Amino acid sequence: MKIIIVTQHDPFYLPLFFKNFFKFYIQHQHKIEIKGIVIQQPLGRDSVWNLIKQLYNFYGPIDFSKQALRYIIRQLNYLQYKLGLKNNFLSIPALAKKYNIEVLPYSNVNSQKFIKFIDNNQIELIVSVSATQIFKEKVLTAPKHGCINIHSAPLPRYRGMMPNFWQMYHEEEYSVLTIHRMVKELDKGDIIQQKKTKIKSNMTLDELVCQTKIKAAEALGEVLLKFINNNIEFKPLPDIEGSYFSFPTKEDVENFKAKGMQLL
Repeated sequence: MKIIIVTQHDPFYLPLFFKNFFKFYIQHQHKIEIKGIVIQQPLGRDSVWNLIKQLYNFYGPIDFSKQALRYIIRQLNYLQYKLGLKNNFLSIPALAKKYNIEVLPYSNVNSQKFIKFIDNNQIELIVSVSATQIFKEKVLTAPKHGCINIHSAPLPRYRGMMPNFWQMYHEEEYSVLTIHRMVKELDKGDIIQQKKTKIKSNMTLDELVCQTKIKAAEALGEVLLKFINNNIEFKPLPDIEGSYFSFPTKEDVENFKAKGMQLL
């Protein structure tokens, strides 16, 4: 089965997903071939300054400083990796290189060039892992089995951005991830798989996101085997209105912390 993965630049959480997913991949390379990874700009932002401002407003000065320090340490480790002083580095491009997977040079998945690549390489499935671009109909229908998405929420509830944050904010017992078929409407395709992660009372958002990324890698492996074995099932979304949330505001984060919850 030939697949493409579309994801985004992320120094902290998505590399953990790929580290665990590639453990599954190397065991099933005789059945699955990853023809490439598309890495998009984080959070849909084309301006680094806008991204920094958004993250600063989200984390606040103390947690932003902690994340900035983590980022600096990672960049120093990356420099050592580039100089050959370290054998491994946990990033999406480094993991792709380790497993001989091409990072594809397509910034726009809706472009005719990307559609042509799908056709020429007989791609059977595209997997969105936190992709930041809206997929239009041409790309949704180009692969044999279409496109699937991993969303860290119990769809149709918690559509939109930062679903782990919002599930903690509303004091849910579990964070639930959903793998679903992609359609033109965001987060509205048929459900393929769902998995729960317990939200513990002393858990930080950082810890929850890490755990759900590991769980998502496991779930994707199970879904790909279902496609290969022709026992995939698509379940319509529950016939309820659901809910949608945008990126948290500064006030949302203050309310989050007022409930005794922590980001890091």
